[in-house]
Amino acid sequence: IPLSIDPILLKEYNDKSLPPKSQKTGTILVFRSFFEIDKKLSNTDLSFHIGSTNYPCRIFCNGNLLFTLGSYKDQYTSRLRFASGVMLPPSFINYDSINELSVQIYQRYNESSSLGKIFISSKKVVDGYTFIRNFFSLNLIQATMIVTIILSAYFIFLFIFKKDKRNNKHLLFAICCFFLGMGYANITFSFNYV
Repeated sequence: IPLSIDPILLKEYNDKSLPPKSQKTGTILVFRSFFEIDKKLSNTDLSFHIGSTNYPCRIFCNGNLLFTLGSYKDQYTSRLRFASGVMLPPSFINYDSINELSVQIYQRYNESSSLGKIFISSKKVVDGYTFIRNFFSLNLIQATMIVTIILSAYFIFLFIFKKDKRNNKHLLFAICCFFLGMGYANITFSFNYV
């Protein structure tokens, strides 16, 4: 059935921000990209990378569902700060011909931040990039929280049990570390909520 498509609905993505939602119930935006993979790479494990995104989304390769991120049905989860790497099954890829990668995102509220970085490469490259991206996000904050709490406990221990060389600076530093750790704990425990 031929459909008439309004050209206003189809716009090129500018990598900066998304258009605001236009309906009260939410908007589904579809991003499509076309790529070709050489037959020489048929024995290479390929992966797909999507950076952290503020939207629930579904990713398709040639019409086959690859990955679902977040939820928009029961409990809307729009803050997903982890990058993800997903294996591309060889059965989903058409070697030496055009392939289509589609990303459907669901906007419930008026989010407009850009979509995370998306690329296809070898599994090793994607896994390394995803690890570094995630390490320098929430994982680093979690590690910092643990270190500050350990430092706080250590300096409180020094203040209490070193009576002959008691130094008020130890207590002050322990309190600063404790509150810094609690601030990082707040970030860690609330990162995935709207």
